[in-house]
Amino acid sequence: MNDRHTRIFPLLLIVYFFWGFPVLAQGIVDVNSRINSILSRKELKGCISAVIVKDLERDSLLFSRYNGLNLHPASTAKLYLASAYLLAENPLDSVRTVVTVSRKPGFDLITLYGGGDPLFSLEDMEKVVHSLQRYPLRKHRRVLVDCSLFDSIPYGPGWVWDDLPYYYAPPVLAFAVNHNTFQVTVSGTPRGARVQAMPRFPGVAVESFVTIAEKDSLLFLKQPCSNKIIVKGTIRSGSSKKERLSLWAPPEIALNILTKSTGADYGLVAYNAMKPDHGADTLLVISRSVRNILGYMLVKSDNLSAEMLCKLLAVRSGERPGSLQAGTRRIKDIIASAGLDTGRVVLADASGLSCYDLTTPGNLHQLLESMWRSESQSQLLDLLPRGGKDGTLRYRFRQIPGAEYIHAKTGTITGASMLAGYVAFPAKARISFVIFMQNFIGRTKTIRSIQDRIVNAIAQYAIGTGKRGEQPR
Repeated sequence: MNDRHTRIFPLLLIVYFFWGFPVLAQGIVDVNSRINSILSRKELKGCISAVIVKDLERDSLLFSRYNGLNLHPASTAKLYLASAYLLAENPLDSVRTVVTVSRKPGFDLITLYGGGDPLFSLEDMEKVVHSLQRYPLRKHRRVLVDCSLFDSIPYGPGWVWDDLPYYYAPPVLAFAVNHNTFQVTVSGTPRGARVQAMPRFPGVAVESFVTIAEKDSLLFLKQPCSNKIIVKGTIRSGSSKKERLSLWAPPEIALNILTKSTGADYGLVAYNAMKPDHGADTLLVISRSVRNILGYMLVKSDNLSAEMLCKLLAVRSGERPGSLQAGTRRIKDIIASAGLDTGRVVLADASGLSCYDLTTPGNLHQLLESMWRSESQSQLLDLLPRGGKDGTLRYRFRQIPGAEYIHAKTGTITGASMLAGYVAFPAKARISFVIFMQNFIGRTKTIRSIQDRIVNAIAQYAIGTGKRGEQPR
């Protein structure tokens, strides 16, 4: 070091300690004080409020409370799955739904192979039907829907029975269509109540006991292991109410559609592995990127995508048929190999719907910090919802300038609301945070507004302690 540098270096230290350090220290005190003040609100009385906030640029812990408690992660559990896919050494890049036709003695065998695609749509189903209509099938035909890629257990361990009728708890099998959901709409008209289910899947039946009255009061009842729905109650004339429900037995629905559209004599859904038919003609392949599925899962907080990706992870590791038990075990193995402690992480499923799921806020924050310092940082940021822009964050943080640089995953179950992610403004301090609020009484909307106040305090810290001399990109 020359004499000039020798003279300048002590001056830089003096500048930092008399100007930079007090500014940073004051910023830490301010954000800590503001979060403590927010957590003292009466709406949180009796509630477990665990919060961790860290300045990743300076490796400085800004706030920590109850980081070691075992708590339910809800949909923030999807961060473990997404991280496992991004960190995997030999990742799956796409999923494929395949349709084949093979000539058998006396008949043609049409086979639809369920490839674990949670985003397989009605439009995709129409493509399958149209491709078969154009194919020169013989007079006698049979249809096979092969679902042997996954096990035949439709629900995850610890899924609560009264969740099962609804869209967020659909059956998880190797074939899915329309997110394994349908919608029932009740409309009040001058001629009475009109009830209809859309799409018009075979086997879906709605029985209505709705009358016109001065107020809306509806009850949707879905019979277990069926697509039979009873709607009771009252609705106002001119009013309309909707309920999105889970679709039972989607492979059987596909079998029904294909059997009728092709005039087949016979059909079967198979959950046990069939002998490969090497002489079959491949009629159609519908492929979807795993990255697109991951993005949809995180932005929409889609449980079906999470569980099907979990079973696919098991298949990718050589365990077929894919199961949630094998998939969650693989998730923990991958994140453990990245140096994370999984001793207190309990994943009964990948979506966070299971009542058995547990983690600590500290462990989830460790995951976020590890992903930030990994080569997968930008990929995870791109996949996460953005404040005021996407999915579950579309209507949040709008009062914060540059809210689109807040990337986070929400989690919600009855009496619990979670939020975990990053505040990553360009040319500013980069902050990671985890907020778990559980066992509250009251509206989830109120708790979310309190979480938004905490994120606003974090954003103000990040803006106030930005990297001096740099301009936002």
